[in-house]
Amino acid sequence: MIALDLYSGIGGASLGLKAAGFQIGFACDTDKRANRVYTKNIGIEVAKQRVASLNPSKIPHPELVFASINKKSEVPVLSDFIGQIHPRVIIFEFPTRMINRTVKKIRKEINFEGYMCWCRIINMADFGFAQKRKILYIVGRRPDVNIFIPFPFPKSNIRHGVSSILETNPSPHLLISKKRLETIEKYNTTWSSKGFRYRTKIYTGDDITPTFPKAYHKDYRGILVDSGTGPRKLSALESQRLSGFPETFDFAGLPDKHKYRLLAQSSPPSIIEALARNIVQWANCS
Repeated sequence: MIALDLYSGIGGASLGLKAAGFQIGFACDTDKRANRVYTKNIGIEVAKQRVASLNPSKIPHPELVFASINKKSEVPVLSDFIGQIHPRVIIFEFPTRMINRTVKKIRKEINFEGYMCWCRIINMADFGFAQKRKILYIVGRRPDVNIFIPFPFPKSNIRHGVSSILETNPSPHLLISKKRLETIEKYNTTWSSKGFRYRTKIYTGDDITPTFPKAYHKDYRGILVDSGTGPRKLSALESQRLSGFPETFDFAGLPDKHKYRLLAQSSPPSIIEALARNIVQWANCS
């Protein structure tokens, strides 16, 4: 069973697909740092190409195409690619900020290039992650694939708080200075006075954090934890746990600021694995 991983990032989706029994036949991404990490962990070279420049005739024909899209401008490009390569099944991953409210709240079924598709928003917090990151998944089948039931999206109700990801002996360099804390409190007061719900706070115990932001290395936006001696930011390892990556995952020597950014943009491996396992049974991909 061959799968393609488009906009592959550091390989979260490929980890999940491989765990479900798929072979990764091709991956592409234009981020050179992400590509380095992907190759280190997944073991295949990533094509540093945009999807628009791919030649489908030079790519192994897949049973499944996975695409994690974060720009609306890429949707028509992806549509054209799918129309040329015709995989048996597709999985698209979108941040919910990109999706029309009608699709998110009303339309459970859509048509994409002739593929009958089903939509579902999955909250990572329901699958044992300590962050409330909501992701829209679209799963579709090719028109000639005779499946007469909707796609069975995986379900879970496992909850783990932020305490489950914290290091026992975090570095003291993670502590927030008194001056920085004063600045954060000032921002919190300003945002509250303007009616914004967003604010930086300290998360402990069973608390679930908001979505981990890609700019975390700059301002620890929204997420601090209690070190016992004062508020601190998350370490790179804790961010790795927060995003569902194993501790053996190798970041190829990248500094922490790049780890934070890449993890915030990554696909959650265990959720992709659950989706892929259901697809194997649903679409008879074996």
